[in-house]
Amino acid sequence: MFQKLTISLVFIFGVFQTVNKPLCTCVFNYQKAFKHYTTVFSAKITSVKDATNQNYNKEAILEIIKTYKGEPETIILSTIKGCSTPLLKPNKEWLFFTSKENGIQVLESCNPSIKLSPNKYELKNSDKLKKWQQKTDKNIKLIDSLSLL
Repeated sequence: MFQKLTISLVFIFGVFQTVNKPLCTCVFNYQKAFKHYTTVFSAKITSVKDATNQNYNKEAILEIIKTYKGEPETIILSTIKGCSTPLLKPNKEWLFFTSKENGIQVLESCNPSIKLSPNKYELKNSDKLKKWQQKTDKNIKLIDSLSLL
């Protein structure tokens, strides 16, 4: 009986720990991110497909809008795993923070890139939309000022 109770408690505690574990612990400091990443730019995604390289998830073709740092390329690959990796969708604009892996422009896990259009839930709530706009404007102004240094 005691053994069954112990096993049950261990199982319940293990499930509780797994369920309550944070999914993503990425915290972004855009000033540090600007220094860390070799390329920072805004772009519109024109198309997305599954990556042919098995180390990556998606491949996107980009239309570069503005370069803040480095030399952006029109193709970008996203990593397979990890949190805060931008979800690449056609016709969306992003402020991308990228580095190169083996000569390939890559969005890695815990990436600070900023989507430049609000999510649907933000569009439906004026307070959330206002907060999103203020935060986005603040971050864009910071990146603008860092690009001038």
